[in-house]
Amino acid sequence: MISRAQSQLTGMRSRSMGESVMNIPPYFIDEKNKEVVFYIKGDPVTMAILTWMKSFPDHYKGVSCRCEETFYKLRAKVND
Repeated sequence: MISRAQSQLTGMRSRSMGESVMNIPPYFIDEKNKEVVFYIKGDPVTMAILTWMKSFPDHYKGVSCRCEETFYKLRAKVND
């Protein structure tokens, strides 16, 4: 089942030929807390998060996670 936020994102990602596509790192959407959690290996990239969040609904907050194991545990918890 596709969430409303994911369907909005899918619609926003469709681009015409010639437009560049932004590289977004692995992420998941936590609809309950209205957050988009990004897995960013290494140093936090807070300025990039602001750019990536333009692809999501305005009322969602961008959060970064530097630990891969924690990221996948959180994603599994949200998907249950």
